[in-house]
Amino acid sequence: MNYFISTNSSFIRLTLEGKPNERQLLEAIVKANEALINAQLSIVMIDGLGLTTPINLSTKYSVISQLGKYNICRKTTVIAVSNATIAESVIVENVAYNRGWKIKFFKTLDTAKTWIEDFNSINENTKSVI
Repeated sequence: MNYFISTNSSFIRLTLEGKPNERQLLEAIVKANEALINAQLSIVMIDGLGLTTPINLSTKYSVISQLGKYNICRKTTVIAVSNATIAESVIVENVAYNRGWKIKFFKTLDTAKTWIEDFNSINENTKSVI
């Protein structure tokens, strides 16, 4: 599996290509986390559309279970773009949520980017009243 990390003013993009394995996926996530910290951002988009085979459910579960070990901040929002089924996406989102992580799945890059723009817009326009 190959991976590429890019950024803009709103999020870090981790693009995955080829055949995934757990060790390489964790390495890519750790590097993307370093980029998040350096850019002072809190959203990472994982683009898995270039994978030749999907990441299986057990690998996703294992990776989520290890995020804390790699000092990934629980305030980080993970946007995943993949061809996973709706049922699998819901399962992974719930597994992550139950462990304190925020993961949201999308089928296309455009819908993921729109969600990020809306999320950032809402947070920029929200003021504390207390």
